[in-house]
Amino acid sequence: GGCEFIREDLELFGYWQTEPYVPPVAKNGIVPRNAYGNVDLYQKCMLPKGTVLLESKPFLLRLANRMNIDCAPGVIGFAFKKHPNRISFGPVIGGY
Repeated sequence: GGCEFIREDLELFGYWQTEPYVPPVAKNGIVPRNAYGNVDLYQKCMLPKGTVLLESKPFLLRLANRMNIDCAPGVIGFAFKKHPNRISFGPVIGGY
């Protein structure tokens, strides 16, 4: 006898996790960055307003710096292979 308990997953979210993401805005051509100097870009809607996606080419950051155009690498995910928490960089984000 006794009670039988049924365990079901219960998804709990903070209020801030249920609101649509509002990307930051680039001001005066300066790309808004995270604490590590990158732009979090896990989905297209995360692209900061007033910025553009450039191709993922290694020379673009150097070229943009030479032309005094503010740019930052976009973080598109993490790779968990040999090195834990290795960042996967994607396209460069440029301000205008």
